[in-house]
Amino acid sequence: MTPNDDLARWGEPPTSEQELLQARDLAERLERISQGEAAGEPGDLEEVDSWLQMMVTTVLSYSGLAENAACAADAGGPPQTERHAQPPDLRLRVYRLVSPGSYVLVGSTHPTPTTLRDLKRIPDDPDRVTLRTGDRARIDAVCDREGFLTVFNVGPAGTFNLLYPDDLARSERHSGRSPLRVVNVMLTPPAGRERVYAVWSRVPLSREHLDDLGRPGVAVRDVRRVQETLDALHPDDWHAVLLVLDHEA
Repeated sequence: MTPNDDLARWGEPPTSEQELLQARDLAERLERISQGEAAGEPGDLEEVDSWLQMMVTTVLSYSGLAENAACAADAGGPPQTERHAQPPDLRLRVYRLVSPGSYVLVGSTHPTPTTLRDLKRIPDDPDRVTLRTGDRARIDAVCDREGFLTVFNVGPAGTFNLLYPDDLARSERHSGRSPLRVVNVMLTPPAGRERVYAVWSRVPLSREHLDDLGRPGVAVRDVRRVQETLDALHPDDWHAVLLVLDHEA
């Protein structure tokens, strides 16, 4: 079985509270494994962890979608197809190099009850990860829904960096559940707090409005422009997550 297998091959969605609890327990166990709290080689577990987490989240979301569709049918309306009752499960994940060719997961965003709607505001309790100067890290993004991914960060000095894609004019649609390797970096001074954002959108972001995105010295304006572009979309057509990276010397 691979991450792209159809949902039907994973079995029927949970039909009882007990099955939902079992699914959540599996997700928690996988999280502990990915954090190194259980036996196993990190390199061997990365991809397994990735698609299994997507599987569990999709099954849970699918259960809600099925209920929504049934309610719509009872009301005489068509079931939802293009837009979903649940927001996409979008994850940013940071891995640290521990030996040649082997990375271990050190931080990830997690599903939250509310959607990040204002990129200029940092939530009171954001997902975060700590790395040190000299660490070699890899940043991945993965979403359970087909669409377009845009990843950028704001550095300690306020510099805006477009990490993916290199050029918005070359944005490509990504299939759901397929991990996207965004960037491999080595942390260099200055130390401080960085903000890493991932944005999923149903359509590519307007490159006419963001044609010079990432020009040095205008990070605040760049984030505002991204926000304005997203605000022009339907709320169900985009989703964003934030991972705060504490860079220590």
